[in-house]
Amino acid sequence: MSDPDDIPNEFEAIATSLNQSLPTAEDAEVGLLEIVALHPQRLQQARSRITPEAFYHHPRRMMYELLLEMADAEETADTVTVFAKLRSRGTLEKVSQSLVVDIMTSYPIEKQFPVYLEMVTTAWTLRKAVTGHARAMLAIFRHGMIGGGKQSDARAVLAQAQEIVTSSIEGNQATDDRTRSMDDCVLEHLDYMESLGNGSMILFPIGIPSFDKRARGVACDEYCLITGPTKSGKTTLAQKIFKLASIAAKENPNLGKGAYYSGEVSPRTIGGRAIFNTGYVSAAIERTGLALREDQEQYLHATARVQREMGDTATVINACGMAIEEVLADMRQKWETGHRLFVIDYIGKFYSSRTFNNREREIAYMSGRLFDFSKRPGKPAAVICLAQLNDDGQVRDCRGLEHDCDMHLKIARVFKQEKGKEPVEMPSQRSLIVERGRSIEAGYVIPIYFEGCHYKFEEATPQ
Repeated sequence: MSDPDDIPNEFEAIATSLNQSLPTAEDAEVGLLEIVALHPQRLQQARSRITPEAFYHHPRRMMYELLLEMADAEETADTVTVFAKLRSRGTLEKVSQSLVVDIMTSYPIEKQFPVYLEMVTTAWTLRKAVTGHARAMLAIFRHGMIGGGKQSDARAVLAQAQEIVTSSIEGNQATDDRTRSMDDCVLEHLDYMESLGNGSMILFPIGIPSFDKRARGVACDEYCLITGPTKSGKTTLAQKIFKLASIAAKENPNLGKGAYYSGEVSPRTIGGRAIFNTGYVSAAIERTGLALREDQEQYLHATARVQREMGDTATVINACGMAIEEVLADMRQKWETGHRLFVIDYIGKFYSSRTFNNREREIAYMSGRLFDFSKRPGKPAAVICLAQLNDDGQVRDCRGLEHDCDMHLKIARVFKQEKGKEPVEMPSQRSLIVERGRSIEAGYVIPIYFEGCHYKFEEATPQ
């Protein structure tokens, strides 16, 4: 262990090392301005990704602002016009004549536009990250000076710090990234349909043939709600989707990895369920251990298969005690590392660092944040959220969950009714009911076979 007395020295060393310039891409900034000045269509593409704040030095920032203004006024940007506008505003000296001449009289290579734009965007994002972390650090220090330090207060300030970092990184996004004309909307849909044709659109099958045949799975911009009564198989279905996504990502990394946030069971339990799901060994061994040689061999075979199929493409997060703000911050980071499927199991186990008058409002807020995450501009994700049903079939945690979701899959128990007798539950049978779906008809019912000892959730009569 390190000596606690070394911690202040370590912090001082880190603070000293931070005394350096912020990340920049100065040559790329100039190259980008040269291209957008000569090719107006590229300017429209640039403004959908960056605002003037993306340019590190103020003169280049002012030049970009002027080009945007001229484009909005449908004015052609040439050397004479740009000089005239800067003189009339008294800003020519701030921008500098040499910079204007360099930008307006160059012959840039247009094909470098994506490269320059990415370099500028990356440097801008890194600067915002540095600023956000500095603000978060200041908030943590202020908490220590003011309040004393209850554990609950510490969790709240850490959640606040993560929110500060996230909002700093995602703030100042270009407004045109959210604004589209109907022409743009139609063109985007054409691009979307082409992506489906060439297989680049990410879809996550749920492993139920009838459903996947009709809906093709859960799309990478959908907020999917899975509900059911206690012990009905919600987690088993969610883990089935998670498993299929992880196996597919193993074969094709472009499909995106999965992240499973468990607020109810431990990672060890999730690992065990994945092993039992292979069918080689029953969950009964958790009661007896590996007493038999046959059990040992089958268990080792099952664990090897799980590790081979999804060992490094499936991420499990023990989210017990985490605020939803902490979860969302972690989800954003996971998205940047290639994760596209996010499972929240289950929402009733999470809370917010904010204060609410009642639990239903708190869950509605959390659900709204998850919905927003799935629809982030340029960063879509599939979010699967689990929730409990009451005995009357209504969502226990919050009715607003049903209104937020793009797709609602409800698991119902099946009862056998004989004349003159009380209904008897069929323990191995379930019905998967599509309550809502933008790509499949509502009310569609699929008979399901549920095998508890192997955590299997399969269609009873595949079509």
